[in-house]
Amino acid sequence: MVIGILIALQINTWNQQRIENNEELEILLGLKDEFENNLEELNFSITINTKVTEACVQLTQLIRSNSIANDSDLLDDLLVRIGTFNSFDAQTGVSSEIVNSGKLTLLKNDALRTRIINWLTLLIDQEEDILFRSDNYTMNMMPFLMKRFPLANGELTKKLPFDKKISSELPGKIPI
Repeated sequence: MVIGILIALQINTWNQQRIENNEELEILLGLKDEFENNLEELNFSITINTKVTEACVQLTQLIRSNSIANDSDLLDDLLVRIGTFNSFDAQTGVSSEIVNSGKLTLLKNDALRTRIINWLTLLIDQEEDILFRSDNYTMNMMPFLMKRFPLANGELTKKLPFDKKISSELPGKIPI
């Protein structure tokens, strides 16, 4: 009888381990998909932000060359480009769910568990950095540039999709 109980306990332990292994595999596959999507989104964001950086360098060179008056269209274009913002909007459904549900313990790899927790914290920091960048651009950089480098015939506002929408909604205004 004792042997029967021990065998039943062993079968139960094996069964429980098999269930946990299947759950871990499901979590790992979900994390793989989530991080592949995040990598794609991150690469897109890097591309956009690289173009913004290049526009900033080009704008600096234009200002230093004292040739702004010669190429006002380029100046307007650069001002529009440096105002482009692309935030990295990470998918965190799987990561957050395993942390919040307590399923993090199903992952056998200690380093992976730590990295998932650190990842979620880094995303919060990244969101704060983007807000700072946006606020700094809006409240400091654009007013500085606009004061010192007037736009050519107001052409810049015609290039901004946001302004096109507003001007088309105003009574008596012809949509651009």
